[in-house]
Amino acid sequence: AKDAMTARVVTVSPDHSVRHTARIMLDHRISGMPVVDDGGRVVGIVSEGDFLRRSELGATALSSGEARGYVKGHSWKVADLMTSDVVVADEETPIERIAVLMQEHGIKRIPVLRGPRLVGVVSRADLLRA
Repeated sequence: AKDAMTARVVTVSPDHSVRHTARIMLDHRISGMPVVDDGGRVVGIVSEGDFLRRSELGATALSSGEARGYVKGHSWKVADLMTSDVVVADEETPIERIAVLMQEHGIKRIPVLRGPRLVGVVSRADLLRA
């Protein structure tokens, strides 16, 4: 994994706002990124798909007239949106195995760890370049 991964990874905290996270993704032209705690440990991943699901939930709250749902939808944190069950690899995981994991889990990126710490991400684009 270490030969194919992107080592300079853009991350967010579970406490970041959803709006801030969307801005980071747009500014960096990325479709997803790891969510890390203060110790650099991966606690989730957030992607465009998570934002689409959020907008569907927000539309449902609005159509049913739930003011509380509308307010909550506009103050969501990354922790409310992210996928917590993250598929990860370590630096020694072969690229072929990473490709299989992506296919099996229907995912586009896999965080790469050294021990408990994030050191990179392998995306589908990284696999094509490898």
